[in-house]
Amino acid sequence: YAAAEKSLAQVRGGSYAKDAALKRSWAFLAANDADAALAAADECRKRFPETPAAEIDYIAGRALALRKSWPAAIERLRQAREAKAACHLQAAFELARCQEEAKDLAGSAESWGYCAATFPDDPRLPEALIGQGRALVQQEKWEAAVPVYVRLAGEKRATTEQREYGWNQQAVCYYYLRQYANMRKCYEQLLADFPQGASVPEALYWLAWHESAERRFGKAAT
Repeated sequence: YAAAEKSLAQVRGGSYAKDAALKRSWAFLAANDADAALAAADECRKRFPETPAAEIDYIAGRALALRKSWPAAIERLRQAREAKAACHLQAAFELARCQEEAKDLAGSAESWGYCAATFPDDPRLPEALIGQGRALVQQEKWEAAVPVYVRLAGEKRATTEQREYGWNQQAVCYYYLRQYANMRKCYEQLLADFPQGASVPEALYWLAWHESAERRFGKAAT
């Protein structure tokens, strides 16, 4: 890192000055030096206004996130995402993570949903679905969360644990919506697909609860 910084500093005034200034920003960010990365990015914007603004905003947003300066980080990353240019995908995911860290539930749900809708072929799609669903559940938006978890449960690129989680969370949402028959179907599917899964005890408990609620006490006891 030190050697790279020295080399890049030497060409700051040469014909490669713009590229060097931008690479300095990335080098500082890679070294987790938030203050230096932010200063270098802003200097690059001032000296070379033709530098893609989205890339500068992304670097600055990441640097501010390292500082845990969430509102400022969110603003810069939002600008980078909305430019739909350099670092579009990276800015979208990083924005969602920052909003989650900042406990901005509405913003987090929107941003994770944006990632899932805009980048359906990205391998991080399950992460986006989990984040979106979690933010909706924390706002008690059960009905809106159901299709997110349906998608997660059927996502082939999701891990076994993630797909099981999708079925379990669907059931939770249906419970709060008082759609107990749908809750039951989800738990029965979970047991069929993941008989050794971590959610099996929970599924069995709620299936027994449903039997009791339907006044089938003898069956629940088994």
